[in-house]
Amino acid sequence: MGKPAKTILVFGIYLLLLGIVFLIAPEKILNLVEVDSPEILPRVLGMMLLFMSYYYIRASILGKDMLDFFKWTVHTRVAAIFFLGFFVIMEYVAPVILIFGLIDFLGAMWTRATLRASRFTFGPNFHRKYFN
Repeated sequence: MGKPAKTILVFGIYLLLLGIVFLIAPEKILNLVEVDSPEILPRVLGMMLLFMSYYYIRASILGKDMLDFFKWTVHTRVAAIFFLGFFVIMEYVAPVILIFGLIDFLGAMWTRATLRASRFTFGPNFHRKYFN
């Protein structure tokens, strides 16, 4: 692993831990950063969505070189509906939020279908590399 990759790995682990804390005990983080108003949380979420959109758009422009990334997005977009379903079951949010999970799920299935179909474009080993 090269040095740039190591920085990305460390940042990924940081995000993983922060995400786990936000899922399990969000009040710990909110108390730490002294959030008095819930108005900031949707804005922070908006910022994160803008950052994610940057990665998705840039990856789509690179196309074939980003097939691993495309596959990874299928995994996480499918997972979204399960997290949102859990939030509904726990009565953290109204069931209407499942619309966002459904959009993520359908988008993931579309990407998965196009990746599977791409094996004919990218050669016989494509399917083994991306679906085993």
